[in-house]
Amino acid sequence: MPKKSRKPKPEDVESLRVRAETLLRENPPDIPKEDLAALVYELQVHQIELQMQNEELREAHQKLEESRNRYYELYDLAPVGYITMTASGVIQECNLAAADMFGMVRSRFLNKLFQGFVLPDELHLFESHRRRLFDNKANDTCELRLRNKDQVFFCRMESACGKDHQGNVVNFR
Repeated sequence: MPKKSRKPKPEDVESLRVRAETLLRENPPDIPKEDLAALVYELQVHQIELQMQNEELREAHQKLEESRNRYYELYDLAPVGYITMTASGVIQECNLAAADMFGMVRSRFLNKLFQGFVLPDELHLFESHRRRLFDNKANDTCELRLRNKDQVFFCRMESACGKDHQGNVVNFR
């Protein structure tokens, strides 16, 4: 069993600091005054650098938060359904409109086979659409009938391939 890393308790850190300060008082370093001034200067410069980096991190965090909010508005609150599926048709992601179309809560819609929502006599349409996407590595469109727990409805799927860093198709949207 791997060892769990232990986070030091605040009292351990305080105790360690007290012991270190005691050792430093008992054995003060032999540093010339001009070296001390240089060290203080370097510490001050380093402190300013850290403050500047901290400010840059705060700004980056703010921009990231704004970007996340825009993504949420564009994707999750879109009036049309968006679904990301694996090559085999497993639903990886979906927006609120897609889950609502199928009358499901998003968490229950994820990891289901999309084929289970396609009418059986139209599965061949979905499969040929999926094959065209992966064979041609290009966008494709297909129209088919889907079902949720209450009704059957027509769907126009406009799908695009999702690619990894090497350009291999890994999913489709």
